[in-house]
Amino acid sequence: MATAGEISSARLRAKSQAIGLGFNYLWSCVWNVVTPYMFNPAPNGGGLLGKTGFIFFATCGISLVILWFELPETRNRTFVELDEMFDKKISTRKFKAYQTEGFVEGKQ
Repeated sequence: MATAGEISSARLRAKSQAIGLGFNYLWSCVWNVVTPYMFNPAPNGGGLLGKTGFIFFATCGISLVILWFELPETRNRTFVELDEMFDKKISTRKFKAYQTEGFVEGKQ
């Protein structure tokens, strides 16, 4: 959740946090219901037992790929610079090398 607070623009920060928390709670509820069913032996459940870890490995792998392409590099960037890059629709993979114009007074 720290990433959502640091990356989102100042005017959208509250909405970004709310959407992130809602999504987190929704999927937590889904996994809390589904995981015991997957783990339980076959007659009453999915019967995966120890193989349940493969499901989590797959979802973590998918998440890692998505984050690699979608999460921008924000090290040593100010909120103004991040807002500028998002406004100009700079690709998240190009955030690290992009040279910002800086803050121009009277321009937003």
